[in-house]
Amino acid sequence: TQVIIMDPTIEDDQMIDPIKLGSIPEQDIEQAAEFVVDFDKVNGRTLRVEHESSGPNSLDPYKAAASDVEQKWPVPKTIEEMYTLYEQEKANGDSRSQLALCLHLLQCASKMNPENSIVVPHDMNITTPNPGTARRQLLDGIMTTLRQHSQSNPNLGQLMVKEAKQILKQLATSGQSAGQAGDAEAQFLLGSCYGMGALGWPMNHEQAFAWYLQASKQRHPEATYRVGVCYELGLGTARDGGRAVTFYKKAAHLVHVPSMYKLGVIYMRGYCGQPVIKRDAIIWLQRAAAQSDTMTVDSEMALPEALHALAIIHLNKECQDTSIIPDTQYAIKLLHDAANLGYAPSQFKLGECYETGSHVVEDEAQSIHWYTLAAKQNYAEAALALSGWYLTGSIKSKALPQSDSAAYTWVRKAAVLAKRAQLKPVAADAYYSLGIFYENGIGVKQSAEKSSKWFRRAAHLGHPECLKMLKNSNEDVKEGN
Repeated sequence: TQVIIMDPTIEDDQMIDPIKLGSIPEQDIEQAAEFVVDFDKVNGRTLRVEHESSGPNSLDPYKAAASDVEQKWPVPKTIEEMYTLYEQEKANGDSRSQLALCLHLLQCASKMNPENSIVVPHDMNITTPNPGTARRQLLDGIMTTLRQHSQSNPNLGQLMVKEAKQILKQLATSGQSAGQAGDAEAQFLLGSCYGMGALGWPMNHEQAFAWYLQASKQRHPEATYRVGVCYELGLGTARDGGRAVTFYKKAAHLVHVPSMYKLGVIYMRGYCGQPVIKRDAIIWLQRAAAQSDTMTVDSEMALPEALHALAIIHLNKECQDTSIIPDTQYAIKLLHDAANLGYAPSQFKLGECYETGSHVVEDEAQSIHWYTLAAKQNYAEAALALSGWYLTGSIKSKALPQSDSAAYTWVRKAAVLAKRAQLKPVAADAYYSLGIFYENGIGVKQSAEKSSKWFRRAAHLGHPECLKMLKNSNEDVKEGN
């Protein structure tokens, strides 16, 4: 059974596990040019999200500084209240606090209208002192503009966005004419705006790359990672695998966990034109896993993908040709850690291990438990496996009663999920199972016509039993209606 560890540089007609499989066709990697490697909730938690999405150091709108900011500033309901916030900021603010005010205005605008949204890094430090008289003068000018608009009674949310944009742009560029670097967090956010076409800025990968690079020069971890991604995929700059790896390493040394994971995958499979160096791959994955292992399910920096990848390497004994000894007990612990962080592939793998007694003591209840958690996250393979459990019920315990209707429900869901995710082998198995269900009237009204339809669909995807079945009946192999 295929266990998915998504690598964001892969775009194929089915999801590929870069840790489990061998060579990946170059054309499959080439097809991913439209993606930037960020992390978000797609099919549970995968590692492939569009450039416009929030990154591992970002949160869905403004959750980042929400608690700290809301304690410091109320939500302004009028222009006058916004002006009061400005006066407080003018008296007490510094560059971090001014940027936090910018985020607060955006957060308030987003609550008024979700279209006024931008993602912000969750590790944004809004308390670090960094006084800046010029920035206070900047806010003076902004609030003068606010007062000028107040008499015409503009849309408050739109006005918040407009003024926040000015704060952001000027913080990013402040001091550059005098040879100073500008504010790294503002530069990163500005790059994100161009990357996602947010707040009225046009989507512009060249501008996004330029601002990420500027922030990277100031050792901004997430911006450094995104520079690497841009080089890897040729977004806003020429594709250059060597430079991509250089920036991934720079970010990793800044304790950017996703970069550690990325380097592990690169050296395990030889991506970005790098040689396969399994020892280096495992070392990077161990570093990423060590960081993720200490975090809770609520931590946005927790990276269960690294835990899972390292576990699969140990279970598959891919570290045998290094000085690292495969350790299945350690692998199972890693799977539990990742599964407890809500990672569906690890939950499915544990369900499989406990079902078969592979590397653990066979345990029906544990298998059903983990399959159920993964299936509830729309993990196709887990839904198919759970259907099998309902079809037979637990045999050695009373963990799960037999239910034909539940078995049918889950296999049908598995078919839908597998098709949606373009998981051809899983879809073929689910279609074949549906053919059996209709053929025998299991949990559904018996129908030879529907049974034949599902068998043909499975054969179309290369299911061996269905191909043999149709060959014996002299039917053409074509997708059923």
